Amino acid sequence: MRVLRNAVVVAAIVVALAGVAWASGGSGESAAAKAPQELTVGTFDNWYTPASYTANLPIWQEIEKKTGIKIKWDVVPPSQYGTAMQTRMAAGKEGLPDIINIPGDPVRWGQDGIIIPMEDLIEKAAPNMKKYFAQNKEVYALNVAPDGHVYKISSVVLGSTYINPFAWILRMDWLQKLNLKEPVTTDDWYKILKAFKTQDPNGNGKADEIPMIPQNSWFYLLRWGESWGLKFIYSSGFSVKNGKVQYDYLDPRAKEVFTALNKLYSEGLIDSEIMSYSSDMHFAKVSRNIVGSALHFISNVAQYENNLAKAGFAGAKYKGMPPAKGPYGDQLMEGYGPISGNFGITANCKNPELAIKWLDYVYASKEGSDYVMYGVEGKSYTRDSAGNIKLTDYVMKNPEGMGTFDALRALGSWPNVPYIQTSEAYVALFTPFPDLLDTAARSKPFIVTGFPPILPTAKESEDESPIMGDLGTYRDETVSKFIIGQTPLSEFDNFTKQLRNLGIVKVVAIRQAQYDRFNQALKNMK
Repeated sequence: MRVLRNAVVVAAIVVALAGVAWASGGSGESAAAKAPQELTVGTFDNWYTPASYTANLPIWQEIEKKTGIKIKWDVVPPSQYGTAMQTRMAAGKEGLPDIINIPGDPVRWGQDGIIIPMEDLIEKAAPNMKKYFAQNKEVYALNVAPDGHVYKISSVVLGSTYINPFAWILRMDWLQKLNLKEPVTTDDWYKILKAFKTQDPNGNGKADEIPMIPQNSWFYLLRWGESWGLKFIYSSGFSVKNGKVQYDYLDPRAKEVFTALNKLYSEGLIDSEIMSYSSDMHFAKVSRNIVGSALHFISNVAQYENNLAKAGFAGAKYKGMPPAKGPYGDQLMEGYGPISGNFGITANCKNPELAIKWLDYVYASKEGSDYVMYGVEGKSYTRDSAGNIKLTDYVMKNPEGMGTFDALRALGSWPNVPYIQTSEAYVALFTPFPDLLDTAARSKPFIVTGFPPILPTAKESEDESPIMGDLGTYRDETVSKFIIGQTPLSEFDNFTKQLRNLGIVKVVAIRQAQYDRFNQALKNMK
């Protein structure tokens, strides 16, 4: 994993791409004088729902001026997109958008002729993308199918990994009130959570404090396993030790993790409603001044505190914590990424070269990157004489009360199309919040990459999918029951036996073949 980890660092740094802004090598101003050509983009709609992409949002107006390409958006709400688009793709290429956010397995859709290979297009007409991939071979390798074709490109999310980690966020004013120090170990965390439960830190005379809540599902509590060296979240339990793939749910330490979580739950230190959790519940509970610690991306600290201030609790203070050191000295934080999402060009596209040029501009040009990360110059950011970007009050103190990300998404930035997230953009967003940057700096030494999202062969998908469908359902049901006490931990050996019976050994062998193939591909690129 050393090679991949080094690549992650390099990719996070390679932001100011020196490539041309548009395929011609110019700024794209000449394109604006011509009648715009049109492409259709199929994806799920803006996360900031009042600002649909179909409204021709400001950054896409600017990008149209630069590229001479008008985008017709083919969008549905995020919760409906996967089902809706897979149904359309299953019916054939006719009527599909030119560029598509690919649901399901891109290799399958590529080999079925629904989406087209892009490697020759990238070589011929995507100079920015070509340069980026040459400098970040590991990212490129994750986009190459086993048959050698590039059916998709993915967003690079390394900025989030290092500057906006998914961490335990602690109520610091409660800590100070109870004269407690910041936690270092899991034992420290237990003592703090116990104090939050029993010593009335919100001062209302009621025992209504909830010491710990997850993001939007009980599953994310398994981040606790990282203090035992186990990767349950982004890697789904698959990890590599000394070149060998293993399944962390089979590790005897997994029983210790589930036992520790069961202890927290049984003592009322974890929210009793975790089996029916949602994102709305998460934020609502924080806003009631009853939550001692929450698991989320650290960028949510400002929203927590703003919501509490509006609710009359102006002194509330949260801060993200580095990962806790576990009983064996493990102290790691599994990083998100390095890539996310799959985007390709459909066989219905009449002008694939135009599509790859547009993708090249949005994905990998410096000018396009500024639009998708910072919005519109003069509106959401300014640039000093040295070229440094500063976000405006429209973003940082939005007059309509929007959070920083929503303010940018209202312009069309941080989109649901492929782009490269940068650490610099997060730093710009976090500059007014030094605690966030401090958390990122303190967490960075512990961040490790997860199991790489390697594209499978058709046979690998065919063999693995039915196994992991049944196995995943059994695993999640059983682990959740371990945590809430409906199944005793004495059943752990039977749990691991059943995982083997359901075929996990075969899946591990498949993942080993993928991992070996990925590493060989990297060697061939050097």
